[in-house]
Amino acid sequence: MIRIALTLFFVLFLIDASNAKVKKQDFLPKAFEAEFDQVTKSLLSKKEKRSKITFKYAYKSNFFMEAAETKSVYICNPNEFWYYQPPAPHAPNEKGTVSIGSTSRHCYSQFFDSLRGGLKNNSKYKVEKVSHKEYILKFQPKEVARLNIRELKLFFENEKRQFKDLARFDIYWVDDDRPLK
Repeated sequence: MIRIALTLFFVLFLIDASNAKVKKQDFLPKAFEAEFDQVTKSLLSKKEKRSKITFKYAYKSNFFMEAAETKSVYICNPNEFWYYQPPAPHAPNEKGTVSIGSTSRHCYSQFFDSLRGGLKNNSKYKVEKVSHKEYILKFQPKEVARLNIRELKLFFENEKRQFKDLARFDIYWVDDDRPLK
């Protein structure tokens, strides 16, 4: 029930936010949604595993993410986050769990909020151009501590380097050399 209420709240917020105009200089739109394949590599078998992820973002600090395979839902706003984990498939009699906490360190929306600066050096990250279609954002120590992300590699479909032309991004976490693609 909480999952449905939070999803409805966030969808209504996104509809309202999507009507806002995007300034020409903004790299990141005020609101968007995306579906992508999360690729992780097993430490033991070295095999890649793909799972569908859907997320919705609205500036400032509103985020919704759902994993298709596990049916887990993650939602945050500028003040709090909620994380719902359904019962394990092999234990249908168990209840799912909901975690609630402060957004200060646990909200993925802060990652997207930080990208509003675009592909220019700023107080949050330094930009390194690898090629016309590939850039690396190296986060400043304060941002690394806040986001738990060392760097982000952006791969564009063309040389326009606009957010809508982003083909892929790889996230490099502080404590893991395997990127989240």
